[in-house]
Amino acid sequence: MSDGFQHAESFLYNTKTAVLSACLWTNCYAAKAAVFEDAALGGGGTITAVGKLEPTVHPGNAPIIVSLTIHSGDNSDNSDNSDNSDNSDNSDNSDNSDNRGITDEKAVGFTAVWGYGSKGLTLDTGKCALHKTT
Repeated sequence: MSDGFQHAESFLYNTKTAVLSACLWTNCYAAKAAVFEDAALGGGGTITAVGKLEPTVHPGNAPIIVSLTIHSGDNSDNSDNSDNSDNSDNSDNSDNSDNRGITDEKAVGFTAVWGYGSKGLTLDTGKCALHKTT
Protein backbone atom coordinates (compact mmCIF):
# COMPACT_ATOMS: atom_id res chain seq x y z
CA MET A 1 0.00 0.00 0.00
CA SER A 2 2.89 2.42 0.61
CA ASP A 3 4.98 1.33 -2.40
CA GLY A 4 4.58 4.72 -4.06
CA PHE A 5 5.99 6.49 -1.01
CA GLN A 6 9.22 4.51 -0.58
CA HIS A 7 11.19 7.15 -2.47
CA ALA A 8 10.33 9.61 0.31
CA GLU A 9 12.65 7.73 2.68
CA SER A 10 16.43 7.47 2.59
CA PHE A 11 19.00 6.13 5.00
CA LEU A 12 22.70 6.94 5.21
CA TYR A 13 25.50 5.43 7.27
CA ASN A 14 28.98 6.95 7.30
CA THR A 15 31.59 4.35 8.24
CA LYS A 16 34.19 7.03 8.96
CA THR A 17 32.11 8.93 11.56
CA ALA A 18 29.59 6.23 12.59
CA VAL A 19 26.79 8.74 11.95
CA LEU A 20 23.45 7.28 10.93
CA SER A 21 21.05 9.58 9.08
CA ALA A 22 17.49 9.09 7.93
CA CYS A 23 15.20 11.32 5.90
CA LEU A 24 11.64 10.22 6.49
CA TRP A 25 8.84 11.98 4.68
CA THR A 26 9.08 15.56 5.96
CA ASN A 27 12.06 15.56 8.34
CA CYS A 28 15.63 14.34 8.46
CA TYR A 29 17.35 12.91 11.52
CA ALA A 30 20.97 12.13 12.42
CA ALA A 31 23.16 10.96 15.30
CA LYS A 32 26.18 8.84 16.07
CA ALA A 33 25.13 5.18 16.05
CA ALA A 34 26.12 2.03 17.87
CA VAL A 35 27.42 -0.45 15.29
CA PHE A 36 27.22 -4.23 15.53
CA GLU A 37 29.01 -6.61 13.20
CA ASP A 38 27.94 -10.19 12.54
CA ALA A 39 30.98 -11.88 14.08
CA ALA A 40 29.93 -15.26 12.71
CA LEU A 41 30.94 -14.08 9.26
CA GLY A 42 34.48 -13.14 10.30
CA GLY A 43 34.26 -9.41 9.68
CA GLY A 44 33.05 -9.72 6.10
CA GLY A 45 29.35 -9.92 6.76
CA THR A 46 26.41 -7.89 7.89
CA ILE A 47 26.57 -4.75 10.02
CA THR A 48 23.77 -3.05 11.92
CA ALA A 49 23.84 0.60 13.01
CA VAL A 50 21.31 1.66 15.65
CA GLY A 51 20.75 5.13 17.01
CA LYS A 52 18.35 7.55 18.62
CA LEU A 53 18.36 10.15 15.87
CA GLU A 54 17.71 13.83 16.50
CA PRO A 55 15.67 15.88 14.00
CA THR A 56 17.78 18.14 11.78
CA VAL A 57 15.25 19.90 9.54
CA HIS A 58 12.44 20.53 12.03
CA PRO A 59 14.17 20.55 15.44
CA GLY A 60 10.87 20.64 17.36
CA ASN A 61 10.02 17.07 16.38
CA ALA A 62 10.72 14.17 18.72
CA PRO A 63 13.83 12.02 18.16
CA ILE A 64 13.30 8.61 16.57
CA ILE A 65 15.06 5.27 16.90
CA VAL A 66 16.36 3.87 13.61
CA SER A 67 18.24 0.69 12.83
CA LEU A 68 19.96 0.12 9.50
CA THR A 69 21.31 -3.31 8.60
CA ILE A 70 23.62 -3.51 5.60
CA HIS A 71 23.86 -6.98 4.12
CA SER A 72 27.17 -7.98 2.57
CA GLY A 73 27.52 -10.02 -0.59
CA ASP A 74 29.77 -12.33 1.44
CA ASN A 75 26.77 -13.46 3.47
CA SER A 76 26.00 -16.99 2.32
CA ASP A 77 22.30 -16.50 3.09
CA ASN A 78 21.24 -13.89 0.54
CA SER A 79 17.59 -14.84 0.63
CA ASP A 80 16.64 -11.44 2.02
CA ASN A 81 18.63 -9.65 -0.67
CA SER A 82 16.39 -10.53 -3.59
CA ASP A 83 15.59 -7.05 -4.77
CA ASN A 84 11.89 -6.44 -4.34
CA SER A 85 12.27 -2.69 -4.47
CA ASP A 86 13.51 0.04 -6.71
CA ASN A 87 14.03 2.64 -3.98
CA SER A 88 16.42 5.51 -3.92
CA ASP A 89 17.31 4.65 -0.31
CA ASN A 90 21.06 4.94 0.26
CA SER A 91 23.73 3.61 2.54
CA ASP A 92 26.85 5.74 2.59
CA ASN A 93 30.09 3.79 2.67
CA SER A 94 32.63 6.58 2.69
CA ASP A 95 35.58 4.59 4.02
CA ASN A 96 36.10 0.92 3.25
CA SER A 97 39.20 0.65 5.44
CA ASP A 98 37.31 -0.01 8.68
CA ASN A 99 36.86 -3.71 7.75
CA ARG A 100 33.10 -3.73 8.33
CA GLY A 101 32.42 -5.84 5.25
CA ILE A 102 30.63 -3.21 3.21
CA THR A 103 32.75 -2.49 0.17
CA ASP A 104 31.68 -1.39 -3.29
CA GLU A 105 31.73 -4.98 -4.53
CA LYS A 106 30.05 -6.60 -1.54
CA ALA A 107 27.27 -4.46 -0.07
CA VAL A 108 24.11 -5.50 -1.83
CA GLY A 109 21.09 -4.69 0.28
CA PHE A 110 19.76 -3.09 3.41
CA THR A 111 16.94 -3.34 5.90
CA ALA A 112 15.90 -0.24 7.83
CA VAL A 113 13.50 -0.19 10.77
CA TRP A 114 11.99 2.93 12.31
CA GLY A 115 8.83 4.11 13.99
CA TYR A 116 9.20 1.65 16.85
CA GLY A 117 6.16 1.84 19.09
CA SER A 118 3.41 -0.05 20.84
CA LYS A 119 1.34 -0.13 17.64
CA GLY A 120 4.11 -1.50 15.39
CA LEU A 121 7.06 -0.30 13.35
CA THR A 122 8.03 0.55 9.79
CA LEU A 123 10.30 -1.73 7.78
CA ASP A 124 12.07 -0.69 4.57
CA THR A 125 14.28 -2.83 2.33
CA GLY A 126 16.27 -2.00 -0.76
CA LYS A 127 19.59 -1.93 -2.55
CA CYS A 128 22.53 0.09 -1.29
CA ALA A 129 23.95 2.98 -3.27
CA LEU A 130 27.50 3.31 -2.01
CA HIS A 131 29.37 6.62 -2.17
CA LYS A 132 32.99 7.41 -1.39
CA THR A 133 34.00 10.81 -0.15
CA THR A 134 37.41 12.24 -0.79
